Amino acid sequence: MRRIRGFGGRSYGKRDPMKNLVKMQEEFQKKMEEAEARMSEEIVSASAGGGAVRVEMSCDYRVKDVVIDEDLAEDVDMLRDLIIAAFNEALEAVERRRKEITESLMGDLGLPGIGTI
Repeated sequence: MRRIRGFGGRSYGKRDPMKNLVKMQEEFQKKMEEAEARMSEEIVSASAGGGAVRVEMSCDYRVKDVVIDEDLAEDVDMLRDLIIAAFNEALEAVERRRKEITESLMGDLGLPGIGTI
């Protein structure tokens, strides 16, 4: 079948839906790779006890730093509770940031509702 070209070079002939599907899959894969690379570079910080314990994590779930106020060294139980609270806050911050990154990269593919990787 002969393809008829319209204004702007648009083809009105027979289309191959598999080519479109393969192209979309390749674009999706590229965006996923971009998202993973970006997440390893993004750092979030969370604290507990008014900043007495601070945790920094990358968005690929790697702990980068833990800062503990020296005054907490004597109260081990409070220190443990604050460390747990700070890590939980950091994990929640990572999840929020991952969702933001993924949604921003996937939005142009027309795939709404993709939240996390």
